[in-house]
Amino acid sequence: LSFAFSRTDHPVETLAVRVAWADRTFAYSADTGPAWSFDSLDPSREGFDLAVCEATLAEDEAGAVQHLTGSQAGAMARSSGVRRLALTHTYRDAGPARVEAAEAPGAFDGPVELAMPGQVFTV
Repeated sequence: LSFAFSRTDHPVETLAVRVAWADRTFAYSADTGPAWSFDSLDPSREGFDLAVCEATLAEDEAGAVQHLTGSQAGAMARSSGVRRLALTHTYRDAGPARVEAAEAPGAFDGPVELAMPGQVFTV
């Protein structure tokens, strides 16, 4: 089991993490803005089996604070070789079809889901 950390694009010091075991990889963005990328956790450019990425903002809020929209999270995941994406740190109250989750698939070709409290992911 190996861990790698990267400081994100956030005004409060925040670290993203990559966890690797055998041939499987997981990444968590933590709070970040668009100036950070999953690539900073993956110097070999092998990508990630699963990434959990924040998607705090709606598209019309992009740039308001150092956080991501669903489409920014999707584009970041796509460009970094993520194979499966789960969105977290969302604030909309639209239920399971939240705005952020609806925006990500337009920018990401793989499976996208909204992470829920207590949810367990298998990598």
